[in-house]
Amino acid sequence: MATDQYATGYAFIDGQLLAESQKVSLEVDPQHQVIRTMYKGFAGISKGAPSAKASVTNAVPKAGPEYDYITTCQDGTPIEFIGWLANKRYSSKGFMMNVKGDFGEGEPATFSFDFEGEPWTVE
Repeated sequence: MATDQYATGYAFIDGQLLAESQKVSLEVDPQHQVIRTMYKGFAGISKGAPSAKASVTNAVPKAGPEYDYITTCQDGTPIEFIGWLANKRYSSKGFMMNVKGDFGEGEPATFSFDFEGEPWTVE
């Protein structure tokens, strides 16, 4: 019988917990360029300018969304995004991108957004 326990994750914007998060994805985009030569084929990489990326989908309570995603995105307001995953804190300062609201018959309303910023600081 297995008794393993597994990690959960949380997301924060400027210290505010996104308690309605349904899904959070963290990504590292190093933007390395692959170097190939005629003789070697794959020869290595040329380091790029890395960035942190995240995607979040949040449920929308009947009282309204827990954060003003649209204004933050439209105004280009800088934010600090923090993701807790597997007992590690990943933080980055950047911008909210591509906010999307979804709703439909028989579906819960959601807001989703993408984040892009400075490389992750891991603690």
